[in-house]
Amino acid sequence: MLSQAILPHNSTQGIALSIGDATTISLKSSLYPGCIWMYDVSKNGVVEVEKVYSGSDLFSHPGNKQDDIFQIRALDTGIVRIKFRQVPVWDIEMPSFKPMVVEAYVA
Repeated sequence: MLSQAILPHNSTQGIALSIGDATTISLKSSLYPGCIWMYDVSKNGVVEVEKVYSGSDLFSHPGNKQDDIFQIRALDTGIVRIKFRQVPVWDIEMPSFKPMVVEAYVA
């Protein structure tokens, strides 16, 4: 099964998946030049996250950008939090101003 969710900034959203299912998440490309989406997964082995589409290059004009799309695939049962954050490429450890959190429930 493949479905899609669009997340607003500063949101927490829950998704339910069965093992082997996948969903895509569409995130607005950064409004700031030189920023990219990074993600952190709270527990390894439950889901696999992969960027499947990049809506623009790093320095595109904001009006020309499209959404970035990430795929989340369920690998094992469990609950996991995925935190997406926009950061500048020159300092990927910098805290994000507009993080989004996805809670995935895999049964």
